[in-house]
Amino acid sequence: MNKNQLLLSSVALGCAAMLLAPAEAFSKIGGELGVGQRDIRVSNNFSDAGSNNNVRGFPDFPGYLGAEQAIWKGAAEWSSAARAPSGDISQSEIGNGGGNFDVLWLGNASGVGGTNDNIVSAINTCGGGIIAFTETPISNGWRIRYCDNNFAFADGPANISSLFFDLQGVMTHEYGHALGLGHSTVGGATMFPSGSPGSEAERSIASDDIAGLHCIYGAMSGAKPVISGVSIAGGNITITGSGYDAGATNEVWFTNGSVTGTGVDARVRIFNVASTGGGTSIVVAIPANAGMGDVMVKNAGGMHTDLSNAFPTTLGEPLFGASVFTNGSGTNPTCFMSTSLPQLGQPFNMQVDASGHPGGAGFSGVLVYAGSALIPIASGELLVNLGSPQFGFLIGASGGGIDSYSVTPVANPSFLGAQATAQGFTFSLTSTVLCNAESITLGAAP
Repeated sequence: MNKNQLLLSSVALGCAAMLLAPAEAFSKIGGELGVGQRDIRVSNNFSDAGSNNNVRGFPDFPGYLGAEQAIWKGAAEWSSAARAPSGDISQSEIGNGGGNFDVLWLGNASGVGGTNDNIVSAINTCGGGIIAFTETPISNGWRIRYCDNNFAFADGPANISSLFFDLQGVMTHEYGHALGLGHSTVGGATMFPSGSPGSEAERSIASDDIAGLHCIYGAMSGAKPVISGVSIAGGNITITGSGYDAGATNEVWFTNGSVTGTGVDARVRIFNVASTGGGTSIVVAIPANAGMGDVMVKNAGGMHTDLSNAFPTTLGEPLFGASVFTNGSGTNPTCFMSTSLPQLGQPFNMQVDASGHPGGAGFSGVLVYAGSALIPIASGELLVNLGSPQFGFLIGASGGGIDSYSVTPVANPSFLGAQATAQGFTFSLTSTVLCNAESITLGAAP
């Protein structure tokens, strides 16, 4: 990724410009995103098949796959508090900013919008070596465009081929411009102006990126409201945490459940909400137009410290299903992955890469059990609990390549949300190799 070329072209467009700091470190473009400009939407007009072929759902980014999920994750990396492990092989968690900054995911927009509508989309009229660019000024919004005609993009979630640029990593970099950062002169920083196809390193912000974020928005204050959990019952959502206003001066923001117009405020907002328990609990009825995504709480006022972290929620709706990478202590080779969502009554497709088996694999297979384990044995770490209920013991002849397997969960609604662990393996007459595993949560078909 030649971000220098991206930058030079962006200057001509009135976009994110680099203002060199005196020392080798982050730079700022001037300005900051106000509390009312923390939203992000996607107009999914990406033409590359690789931009929308991820079918692995993650509970911390509920309801979205493909380009939407990758872009959401890219922006969320700048948020104040880390979400649980993302499931990406290359990134153990997302949300490492530690500042008074959080982003609200608002789903899909009906078009690419204008330069201050906070929408991410593709464009097919870029010139030169531009990968993507951010249009500013950011005081009243931004727009991020990916140059779809110049380069091929992939949505991950991991193992991006050297033929593609990483949608998620590019978004992490570009959103850094949207929140007010220029390029960094520190190698290894997400805002450093260089990269390459197949690189996923830009997904995770570095200490210099965090220093720049804190310079603009401040290190996370103890006065900032925090959401630590949500629960759903009887059409209401209970938001637990700390730092909420005691009086009826809080707002609760939700992701919009519909595709929204380009020039609108797409936040689903409830005003004049009081808290209980000394500012630790808020209960509101779930709005009809709210959808899977994020929930946030804003205290009275418009300071950066008045807005909470964004907390993922399904609002009680069934997830698509989730397959989250897991690999014990990391000693097993990464040779197993799912290729479809684990859904009731639908084929759950998986593959085992037997090409790395010593001497070629004679057989391969997948173990699917209800429980997980971490048992070191001669062939690696056994990550399934063989004493728990078995959902599948799949095995087949292997030519030492990519072997495909499938199991269909029973179409019984009582199993919705059920969890299991799947682990791949290969073996020959002389050796056995245990692969990584995935933690499975059964969902419903969208």
